Amino acid sequence: MLSVVVLAAGKGTRMKSDLLKVAHPIGGRPMICHVLDTLRGLSPAPDHFYVIYGYQGEHLKMLLSGYQGLTFAEQAEQRGTGHAVMQAAPYLQKLQGETFVICGDTPLMTGASLQKLLTHHKATGAVASMLTTMFDDATGYGRVVRQVDGSVQAVVEHRDATPEQLQIKEINTGFFVFDTQQLCQALAVITPHNAQQEYYLPDVLAVFTKRGLRVEAVITPDPAEAMGINTPEQLAEAERIFTLRVKKLSR
Repeated sequence: MLSVVVLAAGKGTRMKSDLLKVAHPIGGRPMICHVLDTLRGLSPAPDHFYVIYGYQGEHLKMLLSGYQGLTFAEQAEQRGTGHAVMQAAPYLQKLQGETFVICGDTPLMTGASLQKLLTHHKATGAVASMLTTMFDDATGYGRVVRQVDGSVQAVVEHRDATPEQLQIKEINTGFFVFDTQQLCQALAVITPHNAQQEYYLPDVLAVFTKRGLRVEAVITPDPAEAMGINTPEQLAEAERIFTLRVKKLSR
């Protein structure tokens, strides 16, 4: 059984707009719609969709009214990505199989990369797998710390990284697939003991490794797929890349 949690609670203050972030358009459609469409194209298709909402929640529900089978869970107070996923935990606790966790502001992610991540996750028997990419300038991104055998040891947020860890170019894209029950168990023990006083979703990875469970990572060669939209400039760049993709497909 495959479940999906889409994080869409952020206001997006840096967008300089009153509109909630994931409702901003790419190619004439809200960016979260591109995310949902990509997920629906997976094989097997997800059985459950959970959308975490906050700011302008009623507007978001209206935008997504054309999608069947969505369950909405409110994150009334934004306390990090781990806290956001906790809002779906009461539903996930009843389920088996795998759960994707994906940000709703990443409209350029492709189904091919997500399919590759899911296939790798199942083939390796990992309890969690994440999609990563390489940035020459990784400022602001969580760094992926690997173990000697290539598996993931941890993801360290930029603000909490040591000088040595800041030299790492492999970054967390925010796309994860988890064993559903193991995810729920790990969410119950992570803490907000960090610079931002937030619950970071990647902290569950450290919980897994301490328990001797395997965490894997798959690198996508196209950094654009990992692009989150946080500013008008990033929105314009995503629109440019999206337009180029459409032109390429129409040739």
